[in-house]
Amino acid sequence: MSTKPAVDNESHPPDSDLHAQGSGHGARVPVVRRSLLSLVPITVILVAGLWLWNDLTGWRDRARIEELFRTYRDHQALELLRHQLLVERPNATVALQLVRVHRRLNQLDTALMLADAAEQLGASDEALSLQRQLIAVQAGQIGDFDKQFSKLIVDRAEIGSEIIQAYVLGLFANQRMDDALGLLSGWEKSSPADAHPKFLQAYVYQGMDQISLATEAYRRGLELAPKADSMRLRLAALLIQTGDIQAARRELSLCQTGRQAQFEPVEVHALLAACDFADNLLESAAAELDKVLKVQSNHIDARRLRGRIRLARNQAQSAVEDLQFVSQLQPGDLIAREALARALQLTGRDQEN
Repeated sequence: MSTKPAVDNESHPPDSDLHAQGSGHGARVPVVRRSLLSLVPITVILVAGLWLWNDLTGWRDRARIEELFRTYRDHQALELLRHQLLVERPNATVALQLVRVHRRLNQLDTALMLADAAEQLGASDEALSLQRQLIAVQAGQIGDFDKQFSKLIVDRAEIGSEIIQAYVLGLFANQRMDDALGLLSGWEKSSPADAHPKFLQAYVYQGMDQISLATEAYRRGLELAPKADSMRLRLAALLIQTGDIQAARRELSLCQTGRQAQFEPVEVHALLAACDFADNLLESAAAELDKVLKVQSNHIDARRLRGRIRLARNQAQSAVEDLQFVSQLQPGDLIAREALARALQLTGRDQEN
C-alpha cells in the first residue's frame, strides 16, 4: 500500500504543494519524492526488525519444543508445531520436528508421510536418513541395527533416548521381550533419575497384558517427570480400560493443570469423553468429542466413540457414518465393527457389513 504525505492546500501556494524551492539555478526537488526517500531508512529498519523478530520467535519456539521433548510433553509439542504451521509457511525444520514427535508417539505412518514432506521442503539428507531409519527400526525392521546401536548412541548422544526408544519398540515388535526389558533395566540402573526407561517399561508391560506392572511403571515415571502429559494420558487410557474411571479423571485433571490455553490438547478431551461415556453421561461425552473433532475431524478414537454414542441415542444412520469410517481405516477394530453391525441392522442395511 503506497504512502502519501498529507498536503495542506490552504497553507501553501499551488506551486509549493508539489515542489520545494532548491538552491542555485532555481532547481526544484519534488516534495513527494523527498518524503518517500526519507522513509527508506525507516522501511529498512522495519523490515530488518520483522526479520529479526521472526528469527527470534522461531528460535524461541524451537527451544520450547526441545524442552517439551526433554520433559516428555509430546502432545504439547505437537500442538505448538501445529500452531506454527498456522502462523508461518511450512519449512523443513518444522516438518522434521513433526516427524520426531509423531515417531515418539508411535504414530509411524504419519511420521513417514511427514518425512517425505520434509524432503520436499529441503531437509538435509543426514537428518532425514536418521529419522527414516529410526521409524523403520521402531516398526520392527531392525536388520543389522543391533550392530549399529552402540555407535549411533555415541555419535548422536543428543537424541540418545529417542534412539533407545526406537530400538526397544523394535525389539517389542519382534517379540524380543526379554531383550527389550533387559535393555531398559540397564538404562534404568545407569540413569535412575530418568523417567524415560520407566515409561518404556510401562509400554512393554502393557503390550504383554501385565496391566498392574504397566500402571506401576507409569506412576514411577510420572513421579520423576510430573509434566509428562503424554505419559499421563497413556496411564489415563489404561485406567479407563481397566474400569478405574475416577483414577483416570484424576490423571486427566493433572494434564490440564498449568497448560497454555491456546494449545488445546485434543487427547485430554477424547479421554474425558471416554470417561463420560463409561459413566453414561452421553451429553457431556458428546460435548467433549465436539472439541476433539473441531480440531481433528478424522480422529479415530473420537469418531468411534461418537458412533457408539449416536447408536446409544438411537441415531443409527449418523452412527453408521462414523463407524464405517473407523472400520474402513481399521478393519481389525472389533468394537467399531460390532457397533457398525448393530447400526446397519437398525437401518435395515445389515447386508452391507
